[in-house]
Amino acid sequence: PWVADFRDPWFEEPPEAGTPPTVHWGSRILERRAVSAANRVVASTRQLHEQLAARYPEQPATKFTTILNGYDEADFTNLPELSRQNDAMTIVHAGMLNSEFRDPRPLFSALRQAADEGFIDLAKVRLRFIGAGEFGDSESVRLSIAANGLASAVAFTARMPYQAALTELAGADMLLLLQASADTVGLVPAKLYEYLRLQKPVLALVQPGASAELLAETEGGGWCVDPSDNAGLRDVLTEAYREWTADALSQRRAPLERLSRFERRALAGELAGIFNELVV
Repeated sequence: PWVADFRDPWFEEPPEAGTPPTVHWGSRILERRAVSAANRVVASTRQLHEQLAARYPEQPATKFTTILNGYDEADFTNLPELSRQNDAMTIVHAGMLNSEFRDPRPLFSALRQAADEGFIDLAKVRLRFIGAGEFGDSESVRLSIAANGLASAVAFTARMPYQAALTELAGADMLLLLQASADTVGLVPAKLYEYLRLQKPVLALVQPGASAELLAETEGGGWCVDPSDNAGLRDVLTEAYREWTADALSQRRAPLERLSRFERRALAGELAGIFNELVV
């Protein structure tokens, strides 16, 4: 049997800016062939599952199913625990930045506004970006940092091995997720599951969609806010800072019992169940 697994969409409608028409046309043909030939089609979110099923109504609805992204418990067994919060509220992001949907500049502006209104002391805030890539070193990002008075608060670190990155994330007070665009609302990056398993509060700058739903389902794992909502982001940062000053931010975490179904052994069991159905 053939199980076609979609962790991300094969193509987007409308196509991403700069996509050659022939590439978009070819991707549509290849996806249709794959979906038609597969015995089962697995998607990484309910939203992507529904999108694929709606795109191919001639296929039986039972062909499509969802197996979520998740985390590997073994990656977290030997991580150091943060015995106390940091001397400054430390927010860490792991992964590439870009101007399209992983843009930290709204965060910089909201921090500045919260500080100007007396809600946050910027001397007690640290932002760290691991493996931010070219956009992290771009002039537009550097200018935003300077304009918002965050030069001493923001630091960029080069890419590092996965386990070393997890160790750095484990030492944060709060973890930052940046994924805000219309074509990502139906996706949940594996990074978010790892953030939640690290037992850290998550600040997710996302549009309403799959990532926001996951945070709501896991009860208490953090905040979701659209980065275009400057006032809302300011208010969330103010609330997080208030909890940090009260030594209570670390209590905002997703219960482990709510996360166990995202462990990859459990998810592999779901995939095994599909193969068992197909070979019987």
